[in-house]
Amino acid sequence: MAKRTRKTGKLYTCASCGERRVLDEMRHLGSTRGKAPSTCRECRDSHPTDSWCDPHSQWHPVGLFRKNGQGRPGYRNRCMEADSYQASRKRGIPRVTCESCQESMDSWTFSQRRNWTPTCRKCVDLNPGQRWCRDCRTWLDESKFCRTGKDGKFRATRCTPCRAAYSHSVTVAEVLRLQGTTTPCCAACGATSNLKIDHDHTCCPAERSCGRCVRGYLCHECNTAEGLLKTPERAASLAVYMAKFTTP
Repeated sequence: MAKRTRKTGKLYTCASCGERRVLDEMRHLGSTRGKAPSTCRECRDSHPTDSWCDPHSQWHPVGLFRKNGQGRPGYRNRCMEADSYQASRKRGIPRVTCESCQESMDSWTFSQRRNWTPTCRKCVDLNPGQRWCRDCRTWLDESKFCRTGKDGKFRATRCTPCRAAYSHSVTVAEVLRLQGTTTPCCAACGATSNLKIDHDHTCCPAERSCGRCVRGYLCHECNTAEGLLKTPERAASLAVYMAKFTTP
């Protein structure tokens, strides 16, 4: 059987400069196999921190691309955004409405998996350092959202007060109405940080509740003290004891 020989005279068009190049001028240095890249080596050398995306027909930062597989040098000819778009179209995923701008878009324009958000990437880029709260329906500072996942890699889709209320089947407005206040705060000491939802454990012994036995917000310290003391009489007795040894 005759040995196959590579046709070296074939010319390839560089997607960036439009010049016709031979295969050796298209490949990465040291590469002898695989499909020829979309751009010539000269154009890639003039864009050292970028890579070419065929669907977008422009250069993007290399951080937006996956590397070529099987140990081949360089990056894929589609950015990750284009990959997501192609995958969503292939699976026939329905369009999603952004909760911030109310525009209907393809699902690939939203962050996916554990980092999923109800807002499109465009709105996220327009609000740096902020995050959309699904219940407040507004942009808030990222510090108002608790971290989730391993090593706190992700953030919740609801701010801390809304997340606490959601886990007890109520809204922040309903809890504030019970307390008679306008902003979330501890019903005992007035603290505004590290708030928990207080509920009747005789009705719902677990951490979550049905919503009907919710009594209001308590800070972590007051909520812990209430859980340990259990009865008003015991709390009153402890208060008398502490007052006895308090220095005027």
